[in-house]
Amino acid sequence: MNSSQTELSYVAEAAWGVTPTSPSPVFRAIRMTGESLKITNESVVSDEIRPDRNVPDTILVGGDASGGIDGELSYGTFDDFIESVLYSTWSGAPNNSIVNGVTQKSFTLQKKQAGNGLAAVYELYKGMVADTMTINIAAKEKITVAFTFVGKGGVIGTAATGTVTDAGTTEIFDSANAFTLVDAWISPLPKLMSMTINVNNGLAGRSVAGSRDLVRVSAGRCTVTGSASFYFETKAMMDLFLAGTAGDLAVTLGKTSGEKYTITLPNVKITDADHFSPNNDDDVMLNITWSAHYDNTLGGTIKIERNIA
Repeated sequence: MNSSQTELSYVAEAAWGVTPTSPSPVFRAIRMTGESLKITNESVVSDEIRPDRNVPDTILVGGDASGGIDGELSYGTFDDFIESVLYSTWSGAPNNSIVNGVTQKSFTLQKKQAGNGLAAVYELYKGMVADTMTINIAAKEKITVAFTFVGKGGVIGTAATGTVTDAGTTEIFDSANAFTLVDAWISPLPKLMSMTINVNNGLAGRSVAGSRDLVRVSAGRCTVTGSASFYFETKAMMDLFLAGTAGDLAVTLGKTSGEKYTITLPNVKITDADHFSPNNDDDVMLNITWSAHYDNTLGGTIKIERNIA
């Protein structure tokens, strides 16, 4: 097989772990730069004592599916996965928005691997719920996004399930032309070198006696954290850190009107900060980690708006 010929696609499930069958499912291709999706088996080894010192058996007792999808962020490409990781849905007009909530959304993912003159192999991963999302922003770089998933399980075969429609073709975001720092605790805004935004649902598969399959995927708390590196020019952000004072953090991603996102975190505290001088002939950077919390006005922790002018 040739990894450059790998195709990933997905279809939303109406019931967790059940791939739509009627009508025939229509999968949507996923733009991606890499993946780590796999089916996992869980086994236990017999502790039976034998006079010949051999192990009598390894017993299959369970399994699930898990893994990640990495990509370069572009408009409209990952909106369904954003719904899943935020446990919510896009709503409202004209600037559709989403705030983290409590409604689970799952997918069946399909991986096709082919190449080198070999017959294609297809692997289905069912009941896949987005556990984490990480957005990476760095000067002179593409803006990247990564999702990890937890699911019920999977199957492998040599025939495709359903049909696959093409992915979109919107332009890839970059930090030079498709990034605006809207809010960052202080005014005037600090100069940003890099930033990460992480959403983590703490998902866990739940087992049940009488079956090797998971009975559900349960969510923990929605935690939103991140890090950032700014040019160290004033002590204003250090003052907020030392006082434990919260502030706003917001960014806009995209450069084409109507094809932008704004991510807003209205209640964010800096949890660690440093501004070392490790060597000669370099700028001093203020490196921070941060944690976002529930905001009464927002009714959640994180809000993402799309269709921004």
